[in-house]
Amino acid sequence: TELYQVPMWEQKADPQQVGVTARDGGYFSVDPTYNYQAVRGAGVDIIFNYKHVGLDAGMMDNIESQILNPVVLNAYREEARNFTTDSLLNNLNAFENVVEKRLKEEFGGKFFTLTSLTSGLKPPASMIAAIERRNNAIQQAEQV
Repeated sequence: TELYQVPMWEQKADPQQVGVTARDGGYFSVDPTYNYQAVRGAGVDIIFNYKHVGLDAGMMDNIESQILNPVVLNAYREEARNFTTDSLLNNLNAFENVVEKRLKEEFGGKFFTLTSLTSGLKPPASMIAAIERRNNAIQQAEQV
C-alpha cells in the first residue's frame, strides 16, 4: 500500500496569459488567477482520477498544469466568443460572472471547489489608445 496526501487547504494558481477573440474579431488578452481547494472527502477520487499526471511531491502542481489550467483557459476562450468587442468592454462583470459560474460547475466535476477567480482581461493597445482619446475629447469639450 502507498499513502498519498491531498492538500485540503486553499491553493492558488496562475496560468499563463492567453489571447481570446470576441464574436466580431476583437482580440483581448486574459491573465487569469484563481484559488481552489479539494472537496472534502474526495481525496481518494482525486488520487484515482489523476494518478496519470504523477503522484510525486508536485502532485497538485501537475493537476493544476495538466487538468485545471486548460479548463480555465478554455472557458475564457469559449465564453469570449459569446460577446462582441463592445459588449465585452462594457459588460466585463457579466463576462466574468459567466466564466466563474461555468468554472464552478466544471471544477466540481473534477473534485475541486473554485473559491475565487480574476480574469485580468486587457483590451488591445489600439483600443486603450482610442478610449483615452475619446475620454480626453469629452473632458476638453466639458472644459470649453
